[in-house]
This record gives sequence, C-alpha cells and structure tokens, in this order.
Amino acid sequence: MPELKQLDDSFNKPKSLGTAADALQVHALWRQLKNRTVNDPDVKAAKNYAQAAPTDLEKRKRLRTYYEVYYQRMSALATTPELKVALQALKDTHQAILAQPRVRPSPTPELSGTPSPTPTSTPFKKKAKEKQKKKKVHK
Repeated sequence: MPELKQLDDSFNKPKSLGTAADALQVHALWRQLKNRTVNDPDVKAAKNYAQAAPTDLEKRKRLRTYYEVYYQRMSALATTPELKVALQALKDTHQAILAQPRVRPSPTPELSGTPSPTPTSTPFKKKAKEKQKKKKVHK
C-alpha cells in the first residue's frame, strides 16, 4: 500500500493534455511573466541603455547584458520547472541572434596583448599593352 504522501503527489500532479496544449500553457505563462517584467525599472534601464549604443558592436554587447537582466528577472518569478527551461531556451535563442559568426572580429590591443598584422594590399600592376598605349602619342 502506497503512503499517503505518494497518493497526494500522484493526485495533485496536473495531467498533460498533450504536447501542443502544454506548449500553449507554457507560452501563456511566459506572456504573463513578460508583461510583469517589461515594466521593471532595471529592465527598462538596461533596454534604454542598449538602444542608445553608438555602434552596432556596442549595441550587441549591451543587448547581451539586457537579456541577462531580463531573463534573470523572469526566471526569478517563474513558478514551474517547465517555464524555467523554456525561459532558458528563449534566452539562448535571443543571445545566439546577437552573434555574428561570419564577421571576423578585429582584435583590440587591450584584449589580445599583441597587435595583429594588418593585411597589406598588393599594388596594381599595369599590363604591358596598357603601358604601350600610353606611350604612343598621336599627333
């Protein structure tokens, strides 16, 4: 015979209505958290600071900080483990968007100790025919 605590736990667990319904429920809880968190003064300040960045690189750095603050607040208010997992996935997605894997970053001296060599361009060489054409002067 199972203990009383085990029986209570089995009856108090909400039954799943299916994956689509569970996803919809998590989405609804996320929207409620978003509405509560978006008006938080720290979150607003972080967003305004990110929007005021002078360069694209600086804006992406500031947005990473904003997403850290934003999702930290939401995770603190989250009540279910499923919602916390969904919040972490959303945070990872938002921060992955900020990465620019196809852009080669230019290392700065304070980050990399030694300056990187700057590629030099090769001088444009004129073909022999072009040189000859310029030498010929028609009178």
